[in-house]
Amino acid sequence: MKTLDIRVAFSAVDRLTRPAENARRLMGQFGDSIQRTQGAIKNLERQARSFERARDAVSKADAGIVKARRQLNALNQLQRTGTVLSEKQQKLMQQLSTRLERLNESRTR
Repeated sequence: MKTLDIRVAFSAVDRLTRPAENARRLMGQFGDSIQRTQGAIKNLERQARSFERARDAVSKADAGIVKARRQLNALNQLQRTGTVLSEKQQKLMQQLSTRLERLNESRTR
């Protein structure tokens, strides 16, 4: 009879403590989930900063391309109208062409 009473008592204790045990286990899992989420957020922040740097570099290259094209087009227009370009202007045209190629390459990478 004593054995049965002990079993009943242990069973009652088990039923009473089971919800607390389950809650403690779930809280541990929840904590792990929060840590993984924080890690993912930090990773996304790093990726966002990297993306912003890349976007800024592309914007800078685009601005350089527009400026170089504008200058090169102006010199080409002068040349088309029959104006003889000075040696300095011809050298500038070559430099602008080279710069455009370089900027276009850096933009496509």
